[in-house]
Amino acid sequence: CGDQRLTYGELADRVNRVGNALKTVLDVRREERVLLLMLDGPELITAFFAAIKIGAIPVPLNTRWTAADYEFVLHDSSAHVLIVSQELLGEAMGAIRTARSLRHVVVAGAAANVEGWSSFDALQTAASAVLEAEPTNTDAPAFWLYSSGSTGQPKACVHLQHDMRVCAETYASAILGIHA
Repeated sequence: CGDQRLTYGELADRVNRVGNALKTVLDVRREERVLLLMLDGPELITAFFAAIKIGAIPVPLNTRWTAADYEFVLHDSSAHVLIVSQELLGEAMGAIRTARSLRHVVVAGAAANVEGWSSFDALQTAASAVLEAEPTNTDAPAFWLYSSGSTGQPKACVHLQHDMRVCAETYASAILGIHA
């Protein structure tokens, strides 16, 4: 990501730290949604896998949606946590203020202490790097993706734990040729 390079070990360390912060600091529980309104980069990948590792459900959001789309999804998902890139706060601010279920906003970026919200970097740095994965099963929800809403409001598409393996086997390996 630009000049930044991460090893798999460093990524695993960050995933564990963010997972611990989600569980212990933000009290995220199994199958609760964690919305990710984030630019592509290490923080997005870290938050996505951290939520899955603790049994929560990450919901990556389209960064080109309108404020009305964000408001709809915040209400529809009943998410308790939103992790947002500082650069994307402007479009989401109105939706954040009207979300009834939202308990925590975590900001990734330079202005991370906006309105007293949590800093992604501070949460990641302060938490332990030791984290056991939440036991799940292959049919448990892993993450949600919302449709574009071309036929009305965006709709939550639930992806199960086994879907990631299937995608790796049928797309990453078979189509893209990614192997060990």
